[in-house]
Amino acid sequence: MYTIDAISFFSYGLFLSEYDGQAHLLDPKNQFFTVYAKEGYQITKRNGNTLDFNGFVIGESQADLISKINVLYGIFIAPGTRTIVLDNNPIECFSEDGFEITNVHLAGIFYGKIKIKLIIV
Repeated sequence: MYTIDAISFFSYGLFLSEYDGQAHLLDPKNQFFTVYAKEGYQITKRNGNTLDFNGFVIGESQADLISKINVLYGIFIAPGTRTIVLDNNPIECFSEDGFEITNVHLAGIFYGKIKIKLIIV
């Protein structure tokens, strides 16, 4: 089950079609400690990582679709991190640039494609 802060994607009208990113321990950055014949250390952080996912936001009407997009907007602009669970793997992340809705279809079935880039912390 896929969730955002313990609420199902389905509740937001959000359906995931694909995601790409690394959801485990990140690769360390290169060390640049160059003092020879002495003991020393350099604190290195891990490289940053992103999680990109694409999907659809689907509503029962145009007003419902707009409402669901506004709710997602409120979630991803709120301060702090979000806990997203993908394939039973919780990921702490935040959206730096929000999300993008494209290819909105407003006849019969009301949907738009959504693309979100998340920064994993």
